[in-house]
Order: sequence, then structure tokens, then C-alpha cells
Amino acid sequence: MKRQGLLTEQSSTNLDSVTLEGDIKELREKFVGVKNTREDAEARKARDELIQCLQLHDRRSLDCWWEVQQFKEKVLRLEREFVNKNQ
Repeated sequence: MKRQGLLTEQSSTNLDSVTLEGDIKELREKFVGVKNTREDAEARKARDELIQCLQLHDRRSLDCWWEVQQFKEKVLRLEREFVNKNQ
């Protein structure tokens, strides 16, 4: 059933592989400038802390709610900065 929805969506848009490849290349070029920022390091640190917590509490993942929240906030900030920079 999902496949039919995907086919309908594809037929309603005028995307082809060349257009899509160009869009992906453009996004990759824009993302290169964001990749090594201070915020990126903060997001990586938050991710590492989350992974560490999840490994430590492998049977009680809800104990890592704080680490999850911190990681979400760092990623959200990165996304907003990326969008604002590339508008």
C-alpha cells in the first residue's frame, strides 16, 4: 500500500534523477561549511554522551531522557542555523 502512495507522489512531481542529483550535490556543498563548526562539536559531544548513557542503561533507556533532550536541542540549533544561512 505504501508503494502505491510513493508511485502516486512520484508521478505528481516532475523530479528526475538528474534534477535530484543536482539538488543533492548543492546541499552537500552547502553542508560542507557547517560541518566543522563549534556547534557541530557540541552536537557530536551530546551524541556521544547519549550513546554512552544508552550503553550504560541498556535495559532502562528511559533513564537517558536528559541526554536525549540535550542532543535534540543541539541538532535543532544546527538545523536552524543551516536553514538561516542557506536561505
